[in-house]
Amino acid sequence: PWAFSDMNIQYVTIPSTVTNIEYLAFQNSNIERVIFDTETVTIGDSAFRDNRLTFLVLDTATIGKSAFQDNQIQDITLGNVNSIGTDAFKGNTIKTFTIGSASQSLLYDVGLHIEELFISEGVESIGNFAFYGNYIKRVYLPSTLKHIGESAFQSNLITELTIPDSV
Repeated sequence: PWAFSDMNIQYVTIPSTVTNIEYLAFQNSNIERVIFDTETVTIGDSAFRDNRLTFLVLDTATIGKSAFQDNQIQDITLGNVNSIGTDAFKGNTIKTFTIGSASQSLLYDVGLHIEELFISEGVESIGNFAFYGNYIKRVYLPSTLKHIGESAFQSNLITELTIPDSV
């Protein structure tokens, strides 16, 4: 923990040999861009909290609680999401959030400001309260979706939504 916290680092590249980033590792370090050269990574709680990231691209990840909280992230693209911890992206103003095709189940996060949510083909289940209270305006669901959990999209600002026949 705190390995690179409270520093003035603009850019970070995570090499393919790194598969785990400890909690608080880069908290409050003024990071503007992080590149993940690794295919699979576990990101600990608050690992990149309180930075200046504006976008995020991850292939296969387990994302801890508050991992990217309080950045300036506008665009998120996630490949295979194993899990997303509570408040992982809280405090960002997200315009586009894309969930990749390999993600099987989406979990709870609240307080996001998302304009557009794209859930790619291959996702089969959205968990209870998955996107509860996230100010989402537009939702694009895949034809592979079979289950939408209780209150999954409750308390949002959705103006555009198409529910596939598969649900």
